[in-house]
Amino acid sequence: MFKKLTIIFILLLFAFSAGANDTAKRKRPIGVFPVPAFGYAPETRWYVGAVALFDLRFLQKDSLSRVSSAKAEVNYTQNKQFIAEIQWNAFAKSGQWYYEGLLGYRKFPELYWGVGAATEDSVKELYSASRIEADIRALRLVGENTFLGLRYRLQNMFGVEPKQGGLLENSSIYGSTGGISSGIGPAFLYDSRKNALNAQQGLFIAASAMHFGKSLGSNYSFNRFEADARTYVKVKKTMLAFQAYTVINEGTPPFRLMGLMGSDRDMRGYYQGRYRNQNYLALQAEWRVPVKWGLGFAVFGGAGEVFEWGKPYTMQVFKYTAGGGLRVRVDKKSNVNMRFDYAVGYKTSGFYVAFAEAF
Repeated sequence: MFKKLTIIFILLLFAFSAGANDTAKRKRPIGVFPVPAFGYAPETRWYVGAVALFDLRFLQKDSLSRVSSAKAEVNYTQNKQFIAEIQWNAFAKSGQWYYEGLLGYRKFPELYWGVGAATEDSVKELYSASRIEADIRALRLVGENTFLGLRYRLQNMFGVEPKQGGLLENSSIYGSTGGISSGIGPAFLYDSRKNALNAQQGLFIAASAMHFGKSLGSNYSFNRFEADARTYVKVKKTMLAFQAYTVINEGTPPFRLMGLMGSDRDMRGYYQGRYRNQNYLALQAEWRVPVKWGLGFAVFGGAGEVFEWGKPYTMQVFKYTAGGGLRVRVDKKSNVNMRFDYAVGYKTSGFYVAFAEAF
């Protein structure tokens, strides 16, 4: 599988280069920007690496068309984790088709607290595993800013090394010994934003419903619905951003594909997977204020929960997040920021250094 990912990566680079050569006469070459990468998150602590950013200008029909881009990135973290991935975001055929995807490999020791909305800190354990991941969407324009198509997702988890005598080793949790999850299904996208990395206005709605089953090479059978809705409102020179995100599973997904609370993008302050269950819902809002000389700040807050159908929700375990951070403009032309965020939550907190806005 890893060899296949490598071949796909080479083919993508070849395709991008070929497209650039075909359009050289129109002076719309591909732009390649190799830069160092660094950041910080609770899951990794500090990480360093290298990233090559591809500005796929040859796919644009004019200067007003949406920007297509891709990146290849390799990172090594303070927690001795290795991450290699490529991502792309491309509009083709004069905007009639939209392709988005991720291919990656991770050797990723991480923490596990069990399943549920009220797991105790005392049960925390460290396990190690390798993962090969693919998340690909191919969508066709069916209306103004509206796309329909398919989404495919693969997660191959192997080399699982649980804590001896711990929760993963002694429980019957699905996925505790690894395995393949492979699913496909219809996908919807509405996106009226002009700049996905730092939206100033517009509406974004993405939804998909995927079936994972043996016919697709999956070791696990379940259905997964995922939805992400965002809106952006300008208030004088500032920006208000709102997001609702949910994961709903039917059946029994492996523990790594349950609804996972926390990341550098939603419910900041929580280690990703600190709380996990069949389903997950998160709401957040952020106020972004530019100041001067490419500097600014943001204040954000949110609420979320993991839950299982048929079990009553209790306010005693309601989760919240609140925080703020500095914004430093790193690309004036594209209006893209590096962010330094600190967030607190229910018995937790987290610091983040990341490229682009959280949502």
